[in-house]
Amino acid sequence: MVSIKYGPNRPHVVIDGQPAITTTPEIPASIVPKLYEHFKDAEKVRYNIDEKTLALLTMAIPNDLLNRVDRKSTTKELWDELEKQFQGTENSIQEKLNQCIGAYEGFKDLQGESLADAYSRFNIILNDLGRNGLHKTTSEINYKFFAESESRMGSLRNQSPD
Repeated sequence: MVSIKYGPNRPHVVIDGQPAITTTPEIPASIVPKLYEHFKDAEKVRYNIDEKTLALLTMAIPNDLLNRVDRKSTTKELWDELEKQFQGTENSIQEKLNQCIGAYEGFKDLQGESLADAYSRFNIILNDLGRNGLHKTTSEINYKFFAESESRMGSLRNQSPD
């Protein structure tokens, strides 16, 4: 999971710069990837784990999804793209949350709907809220459901048993 969370471990070598002389300009210092044969043992182990992780993730992804993410060259890039594919962008995540809040706030009994059907529909809304990271307390849930079902309850109380 280190490869996924923090990205690949690609050892680098720092090449010192050269000052300018009369016949050549200054050459700035640069960082270049280290060749595999120059890796230390610990670097080889980490590099091999990164490569295996990328290969396993790639093999586990269905072909239709793989076509959207196959150009990623590191495990971290692949994971981040998969996360974006499944969760969406920040705007789409916020839009989903706004829709869930709107459905919760706008919950009303439907004409002729049974109590069980209303509860089932309300429960779906609550599950959507939870999946989007918004959790309501039990008292908030009870108040909302029974406040919206008050008209139904009132009509049930007004019916006389025959």
